[in-house]
Amino acid sequence: MMEFVLFLGVCFALGGLAVASNPSPYYGVMGLVIAAVAGCGW
Repeated sequence: MMEFVLFLGVCFALGGLAVASNPSPYYGVMGLVIAAVAGCGW
């Protein structure tokens, strides 16, 4: 269970990084959606 929570945390961090660093709006929106899904616990 701890590994799953850690995995969600990493997905959330990577999604945030994708939103912050990617200049393309499409990828930014996708990163935001992934971060939201991971942040909600799938």
